[in-house]
Amino acid sequence: MEKRPPPDTRRLGERLVVEGVTLDWDVPRGRTRRRLGRRKAEVVDVSSSGARLLAPRDPDMAVGRIVRVALDGEVGVACIRRVETAEKGRAAYGVEWLELTYELRRVLTPHLQEPEPAMPVVEWRR
Repeated sequence: MEKRPPPDTRRLGERLVVEGVTLDWDVPRGRTRRRLGRRKAEVVDVSSSGARLLAPRDPDMAVGRIVRVALDGEVGVACIRRVETAEKGRAAYGVEWLELTYELRRVLTPHLQEPEPAMPVVEWRR
């Protein structure tokens, strides 16, 4: 039987440390502008497939729960895949991106490289 690597080493992409980014998570559906009741999470690091968030521990935020995240008006959807206890009543939540807009991905991954064009641009002159 093939031996699997530990869960922390099974990554699709490189983790990028993110500093100073806090997003809203578990955002309600609809176009509500109320900020009351929104939960905040600090983004610790991101990869192409997910992120690690640091937020107040909450028993409702369990593995398998689908949550909406928002930052600067951009909304995405993630699934909680891992919950680890952290310091001072907080938890580290490992989330997998299910839906992520291009703009939200750009904010979360500041080192995102633009894809190079498949063909060089040729200027035609008359």
